[in-house]
Amino acid sequence: MFNRSPEDFKQMKNWEKLKTQILTMISPSYRHSYKTLSFYDLVTVFVDEEGKPKKHKAHPDDVASFLVFTDTQQTRKMSRSYNQTEILKSEFDSILTKEVHTQVYMLGDLVECLANSEEVQSIKINPILWKEEGEEFPFILCEEVLFIPLFDKMTKKYMMTDPENAMALLAIDPNDQERFGIEIVFHALNYNDYSEEVELRQKQLKKELEKLSFYSARIPMRRGSGNFYCALLNLENPIEEMAFIREYPTFESFISPVFVTSGLELLSGNMEAIPYDGEKIDTIFTPLINWQKEKVKR
Repeated sequence: MFNRSPEDFKQMKNWEKLKTQILTMISPSYRHSYKTLSFYDLVTVFVDEEGKPKKHKAHPDDVASFLVFTDTQQTRKMSRSYNQTEILKSEFDSILTKEVHTQVYMLGDLVECLANSEEVQSIKINPILWKEEGEEFPFILCEEVLFIPLFDKMTKKYMMTDPENAMALLAIDPNDQERFGIEIVFHALNYNDYSEEVELRQKQLKKELEKLSFYSARIPMRRGSGNFYCALLNLENPIEEMAFIREYPTFESFISPVFVTSGLELLSGNMEAIPYDGEKIDTIFTPLINWQKEKVKR
């Protein structure tokens, strides 16, 4: 972010912009002010005058995000705009010098109560105002970014991609998912979303892989009987699909990345087949949950 041109930034997708604003991505020597962060931790949230979480952005080209602090002392980093040297040396004002409205939430409850949007939303953890010399408006950098999946009203599933790409999920009754207590966030890739021109398609798929890796590590999830970040790989090309299958990082250790290919194989990130019977939901969810339990024991 510090060394990126304004025009480059303006052309980026939202997730790419957010990636450039994480301080450990900008400067690997930067250290978080918190040790761990989980679905069940209490956090301080910027809210409006009615006490509702409110999205913020300071620069017209920035991504409006909810602002979350791991402790109240972190709010001082929004007192004024800091320069690059102050941020990297952690030279921040000792107090918050302007009036703001905050509310304490459990992080996971915040995510769930904000999931009814028609688009994926973002949370900036321990945001910091940074203003580049000569710029009129500051940007809001942060120590980490989290994402809020959208809850698709038709399929009743949490999605990180366009729900129109996952109509097959209508076959999974939300009542069955609730009965099993399984927690899943879906990420769907479809063949027609990418160019047929080989070189351009490869670039698009490489960017999609980067996005998948970035998203999977940043989705808080309530702990259930099983927890999965599930990528639906409907690319109609086994080689392209295999390129996406790997052990992506996840927000917490109890979440496993799993993959469904266009041939309806269910695979782990290590390309291990997870046997299942697609006859009914019980014979899909039960082996999936049991596989994850066995994985933990290894």
